Amino acid sequence: MTFSAKIEGVIVTAAGRYGAKRRRRFGLVITDLCHGDFGKVPLGQNNGCKNSSIDLVKVDVNRSVAAQGPFDVFIHDFTDIVREAEEGDTKAEMFVAELSEYVSRHPNMVVMNPVASWRLLHDRLGAQGVAAEVVKLLNDPDVIVPNRVYLEKSGVKNMMKNLKMAGVTFPFVCKSSSLLLAEHHKMTLVYGRRGLESLDLPCAAESFTNHSGILHKIYVIGDTHFVYARPSLKNFAMSDDLPNVQFSTSDVAKSDSVSPLNAGKRGEPTSQTSPVSDEKISRISDRMRHVLGSSLIGIDVIVQDGTGNHVIIDVNDFPGNIADEDTQAEMLVTGLEGKHGEPTRETRPVSDEKISRISDTTRRVLGSSLFGIDVIVQDGTGNHVIIDINDFPSKYELQADMGWECVSVNLLPSNSVRQ
Repeated sequence: MTFSAKIEGVIVTAAGRYGAKRRRRFGLVITDLCHGDFGKVPLGQNNGCKNSSIDLVKVDVNRSVAAQGPFDVFIHDFTDIVREAEEGDTKAEMFVAELSEYVSRHPNMVVMNPVASWRLLHDRLGAQGVAAEVVKLLNDPDVIVPNRVYLEKSGVKNMMKNLKMAGVTFPFVCKSSSLLLAEHHKMTLVYGRRGLESLDLPCAAESFTNHSGILHKIYVIGDTHFVYARPSLKNFAMSDDLPNVQFSTSDVAKSDSVSPLNAGKRGEPTSQTSPVSDEKISRISDRMRHVLGSSLIGIDVIVQDGTGNHVIIDVNDFPGNIADEDTQAEMLVTGLEGKHGEPTRETRPVSDEKISRISDTTRRVLGSSLFGIDVIVQDGTGNHVIIDINDFPSKYELQADMGWECVSVNLLPSNSVRQ
């Protein structure tokens, strides 16, 4: 079963679990890995989910996004499409540009993984920068990122200089600089100086951290996060006698991975093994969500042997290999529930009485029966701040929240006969 087909079933389950008060429209752009060509993306038909509270719309990449809307929730993972765009495919370029513009014009639409964050995380250096920023903001000496450096110039002497300046030690792992590359999941383990002679450049090099062969995959979905233990690379030591080893993360770090490089499902615990901290994982998840402004993130964390340091080794935009169906359903329930902001102790509720008075007064001043008002409630004081007045509400907001029938009825004179 393809991932796009699997997620459809999860959406139906989530919709039933949520019991939405009104039908919601989900826009879905997910390219299955087996269909890499832009023209072969298996999207296009409208799949209304009967007997549920949602309409699932598989967005056709060959048609205008606006013509297929409006959407209450939008979920996407169009790695293949963006890859085609960056390789000069005009059709793909136009689709990506239009989608970005459509999202910017519809701020009330819930975008589970904002396009800006998605782009940032598909650049390996950008993703590493996000992880470093999260570590800085947490200000916790026990939460770190590995020492890293981007190697692009050949020559052992030159590479040794760059590695030393960045504090990258042997062994280290070399990763592709872009997650848009088809081979981004392939990596190289470099044991020692000898391995630099045959290293393919450019690549992002980062110090390898011994962690007893256990990887903690965090799925951040809205305000919730889930943690799953996965097999990972076993402990290694520096060696100038061993050649480089190339491997694929899909062969090493999946739940059922069996490889001479990994430590199996339970890892290889030693006296130096440290447990994962739920409190640190929670703080990492919350801060990552705030930094990226995204409701859908994958984070890879390992716990360093001996020190217990929690090391963020990767950040992903879309947790595609979610194993637990309840976790998948939670992702869609988050979308069904919409945006909840970031309430704090200073958050104040909106006053229906004040909103009613603002509406009545604005109607009298304008002499109009159809307008829109944007109001925010100031933290701490509870002041209701009018930040914008529009002459005509967006058709998308009308369709999503009230409907044209409701609007037309309310515009009728009070003494009109309503049938």
